[in-house]
Amino acid sequence: MNKWILRVAALLLCIALGLGVAQETTGDTATDEGFSGTGEGSEFLVLAELALGAGWPGYQLYNVNFAFQKDVFGLNFRTSWTEAGPYVSLAGRYFTPIPIPAPTFVSAGGGYFAGSPVGFATFGAQIPFGLESPFMATVEAGGSVSTNFSGDVEFLPMVSLTVGYTFFLDTTPLTEEEKLARELARDRPAGCTVTEPDYSTLGSTFSRRLDAEIKKAKVKYAGVYSSPSYSVKWTSKEESEGKAVWKGTWTGSAKEVLTGNTISGSGTVEVKFNWNGCNWSLSYSLN
Repeated sequence: MNKWILRVAALLLCIALGLGVAQETTGDTATDEGFSGTGEGSEFLVLAELALGAGWPGYQLYNVNFAFQKDVFGLNFRTSWTEAGPYVSLAGRYFTPIPIPAPTFVSAGGGYFAGSPVGFATFGAQIPFGLESPFMATVEAGGSVSTNFSGDVEFLPMVSLTVGYTFFLDTTPLTEEEKLARELARDRPAGCTVTEPDYSTLGSTFSRRLDAEIKKAKVKYAGVYSSPSYSVKWTSKEESEGKAVWKGTWTGSAKEVLTGNTISGSGTVEVKFNWNGCNWSLSYSLN
């Protein structure tokens, strides 16, 4: 397997530490020696995107896009302004299981331009700028059908390129206790009560952060990989004066949806923790 593809898969499975707030670990275990899990529980995580793009036919030459993706299904709303008035469209997307390092999708939808309906179908690919980056490019190519100025049906090729900013929407239903806790938090003043660092929470802090990012990576690569599993084993720990450095090894695997083949990776990881008076922040390096 191409080394770059294997590295992407390994990052996807194990060290996708990036933006976002950590979610609660579901079905994972954490101990002083390490932890393991599956990254399950992402069924309520939605990937949203705000993008700017260019394309052809000319009614979408410069466009704005709003996209949403949940598992292997997505929606994309597109609009642009032309001399003949606005163009608006809505498309549904299905993300295919083609095993390449970029999610691909088929899309079909309809729109409205200059008093006439527009239909189209495309094949596209999303190219993340990196698992830690919220930016990605989307390319599409296909065909469109509309009516021309004489009222005849017209078939035209359709291409587009967009660059967007992505973020995640956690739509997990809240329990009554969680709703009450959120309401109480809104009434509290900004800041927190400074306390001494609690080193016993380092393992669970890293576990929750990693699990949350694995869930996000699963959404980005929905339909391409499935059944991820991972394991981290700590080999050394240094903790003093509100700082900590943990070193260990990781292994991970996932299944290609299309082929059923299992891919795997392994390596070493170093995590640096810093106590800010209220909670732990962390950074990492991967080999």
